[in-house]
Amino acid sequence: MSVQRSAHFTVLHDPADRKRAEAVAALCEEGYGRLTERFGRPVPGQIVVILPHTLEQLEEMLQATFDLSNFVAFASAAVDRDRGWEATAPRVYVQDTNLARSRRQFQLQTFHHEFAHVAAFPLAGPAVASWIHEGLADWMASGEKPPAEVGGWDAVLPHESEFSTGGGDSILRAYDESTSAMAF
Repeated sequence: MSVQRSAHFTVLHDPADRKRAEAVAALCEEGYGRLTERFGRPVPGQIVVILPHTLEQLEEMLQATFDLSNFVAFASAAVDRDRGWEATAPRVYVQDTNLARSRRQFQLQTFHHEFAHVAAFPLAGPAVASWIHEGLADWMASGEKPPAEVGGWDAVLPHESEFSTGGGDSILRAYDESTSAMAF
């Protein structure tokens, strides 16, 4: 494992991915800047970003029970029960098979989204629904636009499982419904 450092990030990566890790660190800094301009609350000064070499490595790291090929990145933190409900050090995992193929603007939006999660972890309790976490992060990262009509909406806020199962279109609809709800 190699390390690429920037002002706010430590990117852990395979030595073969050094150039991509440098690019990811630069994108992370720009996404971090977008978040800190608008968040209005403290944001961690250092964030670990993990750039697995393969999708299989990411699956092993996350102990994934769902298809990771539908995603581009994940933010994660645990809860330290020895200190109440305090969030542990956040980290972001990159699913670069998909992310690297995306337009630069989408990559920036993705990191902004993930860093919104990182900033919200210490503010949220253990029972905050995924639609709130995902909706807030997406709403902030997409420019805080007004509510929008979502095709295929069933008039019910997404259940936890809808963010990881059902295929790409279904997962995207769960994010879109949550984003619209948070904008409302």
